[in-house]
Amino acid sequence: MMRSYPLRRGLACALALFAAASLASACSSDAAVQPSCTGPNCANTCEAGKTACGSSCIDTATDRLNCGACGKTCGESETCTAGECTCSAGLATCDGPNGRTCANVRSDAANCGSCGHACNGDETCFGGSCVCPGASITCGGVCTDPQTNKNHCGATEGCGEGRGSAGVACRPDFYCTSGACMACASWTNDHDVATGPKPVGITTADLNGDGKVDMLVRTSVSLDVFRGNGDGTFELIQRVAGTGMNAADIGVADFDGDGKLDVAVAGPDTANPGALATLVLFGFGDGTFAPTLTSLSRPVVQNRTAYASGLATADVNNDGKVDIVVSDPFLPGYAVILNQGNRNFAPPVNVMSGSVAPMYADPVDLDGDGKLDLVIANNTALYYSDDPSKMEIFHGNGDGTFEKRQSYVSGPAGYSVAVADLDGDGRLDIVTVDWSSAQVFRGQADGTFKGGSKLYVPVGTATVIAKDLNGDKIVDLIFAGGRSKADQSTKSFEVRIGSGDGSYFPPVILPGGTGGLTVADVDGDGRQDILAVDLPNNQVKVYLGASRSECH
Repeated sequence: MMRSYPLRRGLACALALFAAASLASACSSDAAVQPSCTGPNCANTCEAGKTACGSSCIDTATDRLNCGACGKTCGESETCTAGECTCSAGLATCDGPNGRTCANVRSDAANCGSCGHACNGDETCFGGSCVCPGASITCGGVCTDPQTNKNHCGATEGCGEGRGSAGVACRPDFYCTSGACMACASWTNDHDVATGPKPVGITTADLNGDGKVDMLVRTSVSLDVFRGNGDGTFELIQRVAGTGMNAADIGVADFDGDGKLDVAVAGPDTANPGALATLVLFGFGDGTFAPTLTSLSRPVVQNRTAYASGLATADVNNDGKVDIVVSDPFLPGYAVILNQGNRNFAPPVNVMSGSVAPMYADPVDLDGDGKLDLVIANNTALYYSDDPSKMEIFHGNGDGTFEKRQSYVSGPAGYSVAVADLDGDGRLDIVTVDWSSAQVFRGQADGTFKGGSKLYVPVGTATVIAKDLNGDKIVDLIFAGGRSKADQSTKSFEVRIGSGDGSYFPPVILPGGTGGLTVADVDGDGRQDILAVDLPNNQVKVYLGASRSECH
């Protein structure tokens, strides 16, 4: 019988060799655990320099997922060198939301300048510093465009945080453009209204009591009456001939106390050549007027043709009836026409004021004594005089007479005057225009006025209006009749929105406006609209108030 154990020993060795071959095929020479058979029990080992991590042989000196030890993972952008997680040259190892990461602290907005220093908002990291894009600067940790940001309008680098300027905070009804606060109020030339030839004067009133604003326009040959439709459009309903063209002003008041508005204008007296007549048209209450003119003639004075440069209406003698004051640069002085009631007026009283070429007289109670005073703008240029023009104040006696009290130099050619509290101190101030600039006289506690404040306006400016145009309860100014800066052959007018302290924001410039101009809400939307006479084109330009899109 043959012994069988040699066969069994050979089979065991064959099986061991097969198992070893199988293990060798399961791992690569670089990453696999290498088998080692030393007998009936086999142990798995890795070649020198590698470590068994699970079923793989790993070089922990270079492997990012097992750097220095099994399972020790390097952060994003890190490399494993000599068993340590490190960043490449120029990068810093920083902690991030997903673990450690390599960051370029010169350009990484999350680690700008140093690990963990994150830039704000729209800031970017440049050269290790957080910077805002374009022309923006950092204000309160936020990138801000000082050209348009209404909270930091006009700010400079640093925004007042240790350096620079924080700019100004624009008012709620303003927006910021080009680093300056501008009023949201704007005006659009919606349409034009045709008039008679050479329109010079304009005013508005509700002539028929329907709650809608009507319009009166003084032309070279007539007084044109327009009924307002309440939407900014107008319809010509009457043209009163024979009014001529002299003073552009149109006075509207109830002269006869019948509850119906009447009109007064100054024009040549056709029955008395060389004389001036103040023409009164009594209203019917439906927006039209009696075609028969009540003529209040003024005689020739000092062999000079009587002339009117301005006309105003007010109760100057406190008898409850509306009187008329006409200024005459060639008198030189003014005429007072007292209303006696029942459609009768006292003969005009010419007053030699001693002033040089008074252009306009504005009745207003300057000193709060209940008696109307006169503020007169003079124009010495009419006499080719080198003497400066003056703004003069005549104190009212309450009986229709006046006494000269104060005189102030206003400029070379005074044309118009407006009175209002411009700086909110409770005292009335005075603005005069003198062709290329406007003088502002501040009311003082002692009743006098202090000059020195000047606004430059387009050359040729002849009219000033003081009124709140944007509903902020602050008086604004409109200057009309000046030449357009873009085209000296055309006219324009400027709107200056008041700041409340007597200063004004940059002007809003609108084309047109040869002198005659008025302000009213003609379309009933609660905004003030502007009606400007356009003499060369025989029309009135209607500018409807609006709000700029930047403010919506």
